Amino acid sequence: MNYAAVSAVNAARTVSATWESTAQQREKSSTAGEALDEMFGKDVFLRLLTTQLRYQDPFKPIEDQDFIAQMAQFVALEQTQNLTRQLELFMAEQRATNRMAQATALLGRQVEVKGENGTYTGTVEAVRLIQGVPYLVVSDALFDVGDVVKVLS
Repeated sequence: MNYAAVSAVNAARTVSATWESTAQQREKSSTAGEALDEMFGKDVFLRLLTTQLRYQDPFKPIEDQDFIAQMAQFVALEQTQNLTRQLELFMAEQRATNRMAQATALLGRQVEVKGENGTYTGTVEAVRLIQGVPYLVVSDALFDVGDVVKVLS
């Protein structure tokens, strides 16, 4: 067997082990976002790239253009991940803003809300922010905006 064939087999084994390791890490991940980061993350990309460079045929090294293209893909991947994180933060802020707008729109209105012991009817007297989450004050009790079943007036 020649050097190129041995290198190709070693590279395939290493890449396979890297993907298996990534799959095992992904299974342990608790959220979908973490799983995606591990599956398509820059660390995996860098490991694959260094493995490819380590086991390349010294008589046929990677062309400059190919290497530049791979580095461009890496930069694009990193920028996409950063953009995704920023969009997730923006969406979280938008949800919080929407919940606050919904809560303040109910001030002074009579609502029916579901509680632990059934539904209650009363006027929204105030909106309280507790750890950044708006709660409606109805008859001196706190209710989440999502607990509103019906707006009566």
